[in-house]
Amino acid sequence: MIQPWTRVLLLCLGACFCVLAATAQPRNIRLDTPGSNPEEVSIAINPLNPDNLIAGANLRYVYASFDGGVTWTQDQLPFGTWGDPCVLFDKTGRAYIANLTYGWDAITVRYSDDGGRTWSRGVKLYGPSSDSARAGSFYNSSLQDKEWLATDMTNSPWSGAIYAAWTDFTKYGSENPQDSTVIVFARSTDRGESFEPFVRVSDTGGDAVDSDNTVEGAVPAVGAEGEVYLTWAGPRGLYFDRSLDGGQTWGEDRVISDMPGGWDIDISGISRANGLPITVADISTAPTRGTVYVNWVDSRNGDHDVFILSSTDQGQSWRGPVRVNDDAVGNGKEQFFTWATVDAATGTLYVVFYDRRRYESDSTDVYLATSTDGGLTFVNERISEAIFYPTPMVFFGDYNGISAHNGRVRPIWTQLDQGQLSIHTCLIDTNPNSVSRPGDAPGMALDVWPNPVSMANGAKAVISLSMHAPGAVSAAVYDAVGRRVHTLHEGRLARGTHPFTWSTAAVVPGVYLVRVGSVDAIGTQRIHYSTRLIVVM
Repeated sequence: MIQPWTRVLLLCLGACFCVLAATAQPRNIRLDTPGSNPEEVSIAINPLNPDNLIAGANLRYVYASFDGGVTWTQDQLPFGTWGDPCVLFDKTGRAYIANLTYGWDAITVRYSDDGGRTWSRGVKLYGPSSDSARAGSFYNSSLQDKEWLATDMTNSPWSGAIYAAWTDFTKYGSENPQDSTVIVFARSTDRGESFEPFVRVSDTGGDAVDSDNTVEGAVPAVGAEGEVYLTWAGPRGLYFDRSLDGGQTWGEDRVISDMPGGWDIDISGISRANGLPITVADISTAPTRGTVYVNWVDSRNGDHDVFILSSTDQGQSWRGPVRVNDDAVGNGKEQFFTWATVDAATGTLYVVFYDRRRYESDSTDVYLATSTDGGLTFVNERISEAIFYPTPMVFFGDYNGISAHNGRVRPIWTQLDQGQLSIHTCLIDTNPNSVSRPGDAPGMALDVWPNPVSMANGAKAVISLSMHAPGAVSAAVYDAVGRRVHTLHEGRLARGTHPFTWSTAAVVPGVYLVRVGSVDAIGTQRIHYSTRLIVVM
């Protein structure tokens, strides 16, 4: 029987863990091997097994972790892969990576069903200007650029769809007014096996110079009801559009903000920099559910700052911009290369960016800004352990990245150390139920999502048990007085991650305990236990 004082103690320990995780300097982890010189990075957390992460970097690096980001494997995709990596997990745990192909004539999307260990051959996406019969040099030929992926994690009619958006250049770098750029979009309804023909999203195009008057930066986001949002930068500022039918049709472009200084920005020590927008949406059960955010950089205050716009009515109206970095306004300190994500379990908004507030030089830190009130206010913290000093002689890429799931937050960035590029993440865990801790049984880890479980959101909890080795397992849910209310599993389990669904529709709101016991496979027959609390609301 679980005594009331035991339950209180467990809750207190969880609260202490959250405070410590939020205030301590997060541990930095290097992903790449020395000498690889990667940049332009993306990262994603597997929602069915948060210990499994993938990352990508230029030109064709791909990384995988199976211990929450502590250790990583490094591999390379086939020749012909040419940068702009974007990684993603869908709701089934299938991983995806999108890259430009050699010569930028197309975009290749690959998938992995083993957590990023191996990848499919991939399918190619082409824009309206792609023409295999058209010969040309690397420059002044039709090109695709700045592709990004999103997936529908909701229960909408388009649940599970994979979306891609990018910029199509008729002739890259051309100053001829007859050449242009447009934003295009394609979707897959068969988990990345194929993509439907592209549709054009932007009503107004831009030039092909690859600067302020070019339309770029189309990052799709999926809202709480399955709506698809796109924001991009162009001649008049930030353009916004949405689709209410799974990306098949789009509305009219709307300018939702100006961008003083343009999106093609100058940052000391950086050979090329941009303030292109990132769009994210809140699909959680938190009070902020349904909020859409647009994150970018501009110089409206005289130096470059990070900003957020937010909408609570599916993009009909917007509030902001809110300044994300909390140093003194107009102090001449630069913040740049921003990226944002929303934790689908908690609704917390996270923004990562480079920051020079502490220096009079080009020395650079990495900061994380956190908002729990829908992007109205932010708490900033420095998350990089080491200062780095960029030089324009070394290309840093065009973006960094961040992913979050149920309190597990993993930003990713590039830094320069002694002339060598390297990529790093840091281990931020604010939810004690989302991470392995002392008390877990050896060789296993538990994750519960969502937690708390809301009756208004399907009244189901997914309890994922990761087995580092095969073994006999007994897993069940108990109420506050120690009664077994649901059996998850009895018997042997293979190595790997095993998700179990517990329907809470028939139980009363309160605190429940998941208890998993495993028998040692080495003959000692000792019983080890892992426990997690679940709150049903």
